[in-house]
Amino acid sequence: DEVQAIHATYQRILRQQLVEYRKSIDLKIRSFRNENAKFRASFRTFTEKGNFSTEEIVKYQMVIDRLFAQIDNLEGVVLEDLDALEAQYLQRARDSIEQFEASSTVHRRDVALLDETVRIMNSYKVRMQSEVNHSHSRHDQLLQEMQLLADLCGEEPPQADLLFEKTRAVSALILERSLYLDCIRPGAP
Repeated sequence: DEVQAIHATYQRILRQQLVEYRKSIDLKIRSFRNENAKFRASFRTFTEKGNFSTEEIVKYQMVIDRLFAQIDNLEGVVLEDLDALEAQYLQRARDSIEQFEASSTVHRRDVALLDETVRIMNSYKVRMQSEVNHSHSRHDQLLQEMQLLADLCGEEPPQADLLFEKTRAVSALILERSLYLDCIRPGAP
């Protein structure tokens, strides 16, 4: 399904981007820790030809330790936020796909209904055309028989038995046509 493939691609790209973002944050944090560790290691007392007293070194080491703790806490918060952000984006994508599939299902049903309607209409069109053709052929047959009857009536002398036979045939065709067209009044002879 094309929608599922697009969704999978979206998830893959989103995860790649979040992984890359996490790596960049991790590199920055690692760099910051390394710099702080180097800075901490660079503390020298005056007796070691440095610039700090012992109290200052202890004070600055405590500040750096607190910074390390804050960095660790911040890293945890950032990772939690990134996980929540990833889950939020993936949930939005799932919701969008579900909404699309729901409307797509309705659309597919509509298309199937329209196709079935067209099929039925075509079937009735064929039936109607068949009925019209049948009606025309019966009408033409009636006209031919009436013309033959008229020709017989025009002969001198008319042949009574043939005239009687054609009159019966025309009467039978008129009755058949009337029944077919459903135009006989109730109670008519």
